[in-house]
Amino acid sequence: GDYKSSASNYINYANSTNNAQSFYNAGNSYYKSGEYDKALQSYQKAVFEDTTQRAKKYANIGNTYVKQAKKDSLQKAIEAYKKSLKLVDDADTRKNLEAVKEYLKKQKQKQDSQDKKQKDSDKKDKKDSKDPKKQDSDDKKDSQNSKDKKSSDKDKKSDKKKEGANDKQEQNRDEKNSKKPKEQKKSNDNNLSKPQKKRKDLKQLDEKKDENKTSTDSKVQQHSPQKMSDAEMQKWLGRLNQEQNTYMYRLDTQKPREENEDEKPW
Repeated sequence: GDYKSSASNYINYANSTNNAQSFYNAGNSYYKSGEYDKALQSYQKAVFEDTTQRAKKYANIGNTYVKQAKKDSLQKAIEAYKKSLKLVDDADTRKNLEAVKEYLKKQKQKQDSQDKKQKDSDKKDKKDSKDPKKQDSDDKKDSQNSKDKKSSDKDKKSDKKKEGANDKQEQNRDEKNSKKPKEQKKSNDNNLSKPQKKRKDLKQLDEKKDENKTSTDSKVQQHSPQKMSDAEMQKWLGRLNQEQNTYMYRLDTQKPREENEDEKPW
């Protein structure tokens, strides 16, 4: 577990003998101790003739790039994994390759989304700052709102004036209507033709005569009330009783009506 001491021993031996396996083992020790830059250098110096060893070296280089987590290191990891798979189709190496690809895809989508939002925001800000039409539109809206408000005030004042004028007209109309019957009567009289006017005058004259006659008769009746003697009264009653087809009640034979408390109006 002392990876630093082992890495030091491996690299010293590899430098003195140029042994490929010693460089590979030194790279593994540096990888375990977290010294990824030294690990990459050691792996690259390990030159193998054997295909399997070369495939393992590229697979470990890919893992080192992933752990390094520097700019473009994941893309270099993908290239190393592909070289390893060309030599030997290893399941773990392919799994690592797919995992790195998926991670890069998600990162790209996230970055594209952020870039798009930023771009749209920049375009909007730029358009708002350079678009005089929008500014004019906003100014027009403010101006229109101000005009609408003034127009509303004018309409209210105009409505009040109209109401006052209508009230005055109604008052004048009422006064005219109160005078209209008299004027209408005069107008009707003036519009009558001569024969019609003459007939109307005659009718009015007859009405006056009837009124005078009625008043005269009433005065005569008041000043000379007629009285009937007892004998005349008996004679008149007798004549009434003798008539068979009269619709008048016979005063001497009529019996008083008995009141029935239980009688119904129907």
